[in-house]
This record gives sequence, C-alpha cells and structure tokens, in this order.
Amino acid sequence: MLLTIWTKAPSAKVLSVLSPVLRAVQELPIAVVNDYTVPEDTTVILALGGDALKKLQEHKVIAKNRTTTSYRTLPQKLGNVPVLVSYSPDIGEIDHGYYVDLLTDVTLALRFCLTGQWTPIYGKYQYVQDFADLCERIERKNKETQEAVDVAKDLETLGLDPYALPQLNPPFPGAYIVCMQATCESGKADVVRFAERAHEIERLKDPAFREQIEFLLRCDYIRLKGANFKYDLHWLWKRGAFNCTNFSFDTTIVGSLLDENRSNGLDVHVKIYVPALAGYSDKFDRTVDKARMDKVPPDQLLPYAGGDVDGDLQVAAAMKRELLKDKALTGFYVNILHPAARAFEQVEQTGIIVDKDAYAELKADLTTEHARLVKDACKIMGGRMNRP
Repeated sequence: MLLTIWTKAPSAKVLSVLSPVLRAVQELPIAVVNDYTVPEDTTVILALGGDALKKLQEHKVIAKNRTTTSYRTLPQKLGNVPVLVSYSPDIGEIDHGYYVDLLTDVTLALRFCLTGQWTPIYGKYQYVQDFADLCERIERKNKETQEAVDVAKDLETLGLDPYALPQLNPPFPGAYIVCMQATCESGKADVVRFAERAHEIERLKDPAFREQIEFLLRCDYIRLKGANFKYDLHWLWKRGAFNCTNFSFDTTIVGSLLDENRSNGLDVHVKIYVPALAGYSDKFDRTVDKARMDKVPPDQLLPYAGGDVDGDLQVAAAMKRELLKDKALTGFYVNILHPAARAFEQVEQTGIIVDKDAYAELKADLTTEHARLVKDACKIMGGRMNRP
C-alpha cells in the first residue's frame, strides 16, 4: 500500500502543504515522485499540477486540451494503477479556494489507499423511536471511564425560519423539526424522525422523550458538539422550549479559527478531517431540495442525517487536537469566542430590552451630527454637490 504523488514541487513542501489531511493517516506510506515514475506497491497516483497533467496526456490517460478542473475527483487508470488529478501544491499561493479543493482531492486518494473505495463509507445509522438507548450508552460510558462523554447532536428542519406558520398559498405545512440525531460513538448515529408537524408537536410534549433530550442538552458530564449549533439550539428553544447548558464545541466556529479563508461547512470539514466519510453529503446536496426536507424519503434522509452527526463528532475530535497546539487560540475560543456566541444565541431567542425614549434621543442627536458633517464636507469639497 503506497500513495504516490506526482509533482515537480520538492517533497518537503508537498508534505507540508498537504499536512492538514496527511496528519490523520500517519501510518500510510507516501512517495513524492518528481520524475513521474510509478514505484512498486503504488496503490494510487495523485498527479498534482500542470506538469503531471502533461505526463498523463503523453500516456494518453488524459485527453489533450483538457484542464485539471475537468478531471478532478474522476479516477483514471495508468495501466492497472488508479490516478487522480488535482492542483499544484503551489495553488494556495494563488487561490485558497482551490487549495481547499486540493486537500479534499487528497482525502479521496487516501480513502482509496486505505479502503479500496472511492465512495463514502457510511457508519451504522438507524431510525429510533427515542434516545433512550443512546442515553444509556452515554451513562454507561461515563461510569466506565469516569470521564466526560463527547456527544454530537444535529437537526434537520423544514425551512430556515422556526417561526414560519402553515399557509395555503403556496402550500406550506409550517416550520417543524423533520428529524433530530445524536451520537456518542464514531461510525454510529441514532435518528428520530417526525412524520409531520403535528407528530413533532406531539412527540416534543412526551415527558419521557423530553427527559432524554434534556439529558443530552444539560447533563454536566456530556461535552456537546455541533456544527453551527446555535441554529439548532434556536429551533429546539422555539419548538420545544429546550435550553442547553453543556454545549462546548462548535466545529463551524473552530474551523474558521483554524483556517479563516476556507469554506467552513461541515461537508468540507469532513472531506479534510474524515477521509472514510468524505463526500457523504455530495449526492444529497446535488439532488435534494433542502427547503422541503419533509419530502425527502426516509431511506434517503437517513445516511445524510446520520452522516451529519457521525462526521461532526469525528471532525470535532480532529479539530480539538489541532486547536490545542495553539494555547493562545485555544484560550481565545474557550474564554471569549464560544461564550460570546452563546450570548448572541440568547439574544436571538429572547431579544434585548430597548429604552425607546433614549433610542429616539440618540437618533435625533445622530441625525443632527450627520447633517453637520455633511455640511462641513460640502464646504471642504467646494462646487455643486448632489445630496441624498
């Protein structure tokens, strides 16, 4: 088993540039080859940059006058060896978005090396009536380890507005949680699906089910993870009057701290940090109208919903290791950014009290000052000016 990387770039630079994804598979042998030969035991060739593309064209693997972009993620064959094409290791100096694409292409090559599969390897995801079994597993895990338990939670919702009411024209059943899912173990997920808005309302009133959700959201030995989880918490508050006290790690926010220039959606994070599951949502994203999640067939929804929490739990673990390497950044997230995000979460849910009289007085003062500044600016500029 060997990942062979064709490129004209020096080996040290290649390994450094690709380190965000290579660090997750340190046991995998990697050969950086500048003369475009194929070492023995090569499992897959990752051809990076224009020179590598030309070499493949010489071998008639790639058609002439075709670009790297047109062949990305499409495995080719050089003899019996699979080949993936991607951008040069220098691409990050030109376009950071393409650099993120490069990392996701490397992840695809890594998965094939490790598993022999190009497609995502989904975990064991199951529909359940409630979270009773999950809560028992969490309790058991805590007793066995005497440590806090990492749990990921997520929702799929009908629309983005939790306040949307039913309407006849156009037909809309009103906002509701289509399903909620959670996991405490990589490769697994429990998903509770609600057939319709009335079903969701009924289930969220059930005392036993509410107790389970409260346990997941408030137990002090659970470290709750989520991706843009402030959104989910707002829905849980609006639809079921739930409040959360143990939310400790948001992969969307931490991802932005670790690399502010990349897209920090969960799908991208999984492609970078979880090779086996990379691309779990690609087909779903291409084929499903996410504005009407209520119309998604249950068998199509399950791998997506389960993949969300499975991927997020694994992404959070990888990001935590990366974040802890920078003590200052860790302190900033734990002590300032995460608490601030939670404060904004409360503002979104309950609003803030505004003194209308003081507000009107401030508005009048600012309007007067604005007029004065415009008048002074016109004097300085001179000539005729059109004012708004």
